[in-house]
Amino acid sequence: MDPRPTPPDFAPEKAGIFLYGWDFDEHGHKRLYVLSPWTEGRFGSGTKFYGLSKGAIDPGETPLQTAVRETDEEGGINVRDLMGPEAYARFLAGEEIRDLESEAYPGVGIVRTSSQPVAEHSYISGHGAPRDAVYYGVEVSNILKLRPYLKHVEPGEISGEATVKLRASQIVKDRQLPNHTQMRQILRSGMVPAVRNRRWAQNYEQQLLPQPLLPALEKKWLEAHSLPQETITSTQQWLQFLEELPGPEYKKLSRDFDVVKRYLEKCGVIGDANGLPKLDTKDNPMNIYREDGDILPLERMISRSLHAADEASLYANSVWGDSQGKKRFHLSPQERFNESQIAPLVQFFANIAPMELAAAGMQSPGPSRKKYESAQLHPRAQRMMPTIEQAVSDSAWAEKVLARTQQLQAEDGCLANTKSRV
Repeated sequence: MDPRPTPPDFAPEKAGIFLYGWDFDEHGHKRLYVLSPWTEGRFGSGTKFYGLSKGAIDPGETPLQTAVRETDEEGGINVRDLMGPEAYARFLAGEEIRDLESEAYPGVGIVRTSSQPVAEHSYISGHGAPRDAVYYGVEVSNILKLRPYLKHVEPGEISGEATVKLRASQIVKDRQLPNHTQMRQILRSGMVPAVRNRRWAQNYEQQLLPQPLLPALEKKWLEAHSLPQETITSTQQWLQFLEELPGPEYKKLSRDFDVVKRYLEKCGVIGDANGLPKLDTKDNPMNIYREDGDILPLERMISRSLHAADEASLYANSVWGDSQGKKRFHLSPQERFNESQIAPLVQFFANIAPMELAAAGMQSPGPSRKKYESAQLHPRAQRMMPTIEQAVSDSAWAEKVLARTQQLQAEDGCLANTKSRV
């Protein structure tokens, strides 16, 4: 795990861990598995939108401490417990840990770790904001033995299905959470409405925001766009409004988001424990979603990510670099991919599992390398191919990739065959 060089102006804001390992699947095939957090509900479908385990570096934390915390919070795997106190202290001190059996997770072992970043990456978020992130590597043996410890694992989800059985929208309905329209009205009026038989409300109005900021900002935006209505009436308008809101004003409005979030947490209807849904205050503010983790084959995670990007442009923009966005019109698709969130994962695993990455990008089996390089690739996957091809030296690589693709599609319902709208 050789660390990548640091750009001179690089200032990490986020940190995460690539936790991975080789193991045998139910068919006896040796595959590379990765820990990948997913969200569901942010984009209006039951699909799992896979991402990289990472999070914001809190004041007083080192990037490595943040990466460990986020792996626990987003995936349910505690790296500190995985290593044990003594080895973990050496890990934080900068020592590489090798060949260690875990006591907290029986049967799982540490193959090797890197306490120095294996990837230092600048990417563009789904809303067009630049971010710097660092990633560390932790390779384990018998990684599938970690599955029972995954965050909020439910019956039927332990094998890593493509969709969620209990959707966030159903949780909203069952647990009587406010919907998106009600959320905007709370921000607009500053009041929690009087609603009977709801865990998030009483039978009388409650003042939550003494001076709500949304009405003035909303009116200004509607007038600028010559829209006749008095309020924002759709989720699409809401997202456009937030994207166009100047940074200082957005920052002030986000404080109101946080007030509503803390109120609902106090009511016990959202949170990060016992499988409760969460409230998005960043990517799609005031939207209810779920967030859990899977351990699944690398190529399956990539294939599903390609499929999910066809469903949601915000996800495609952030994870796969689809958007040209502000000041990015001059960039090629390859350059935008290099600024995407998934790029460091592809670059890291290109030397470890190039066949798995290549197979994930295939749309359908083909008989030759020529077809593989052109028509048979998912359009987004073409962007990661230069990195993968550099890592593949076997002259028979195309045949191996095609065989891998056929196996993946047979097992995973041909998700990679989805026609792209890119």
